Amino acid sequence: MACGAFETVGYKFVAGTTAKRLCRHFQVTEVEQVYPVIFEELRVSQKDLEAVLGAKDPLFSMAKMPATQPVLERYVKWIQEFLASKGVPEKILR
Repeated sequence: MACGAFETVGYKFVAGTTAKRLCRHFQVTEVEQVYPVIFEELRVSQKDLEAVLGAKDPLFSMAKMPATQPVLERYVKWIQEFLASKGVPEKILR
């Protein structure tokens, strides 16, 4: 839940095929509000930025980013750190 990509996350246990087995079923609901992402005027390569975000978040997608506060805050922080490492000190506006 803390990643910001899911509305709900849960699980349940059900009896398995033998008396000594339990099966765990995970139930997740993805965030419905997702949007394509465009980064503009950051003075760094779009390709490099996508690679950094993809390496930090296996759920990262330019085609559909969840529009949640945790996701936005995390990406702003990572982009800010990447820009600083490239000598670009501007603050990110979202």
